[in-house]
Amino acid sequence: MFFTLIFFTIKKVKKHKSDAILKEIENEQSIEIDSFTNNKQNEWLNLLNKTILDHLESNNFSVEFLSEKMQLSERQLQRRIKKITESTPNKYITEVRLIEAFRLIEEKEVETVKELSKKVGFTTTEYFSKLFKNKYGKNPSDYLHF
Repeated sequence: MFFTLIFFTIKKVKKHKSDAILKEIENEQSIEIDSFTNNKQNEWLNLLNKTILDHLESNNFSVEFLSEKMQLSERQLQRRIKKITESTPNKYITEVRLIEAFRLIEEKEVETVKELSKKVGFTTTEYFSKLFKNKYGKNPSDYLHF
């Protein structure tokens, strides 16, 4: 009886250890998969950002144009951007434009709001200024005059 009890105890300990080892292996594999997925997503996002920045001044820049450049259908592009950024393609493009506008101001590459808005692909200065103020809390002209 004593031997049987020890045998079952040892068997349970081994089972718990093997369960723990399996969980650890699964966690490591999960981390590797997550890391791989995140790296792939980051690579794709970098390509997306580069594509947007390369074509910001283009008059025909649109989600359709971007999807062609990214070699995806518009729907696939929408799904992928939504999955990674939780934003729509149009909102994401606008966000990239505003970030680029702020960079241009910081690096003193523009002198007027009109020049700035045209450089980042906005057709109307008023709309650009409104979006910029909503994002950064100040008008672009306030930043330009420092």
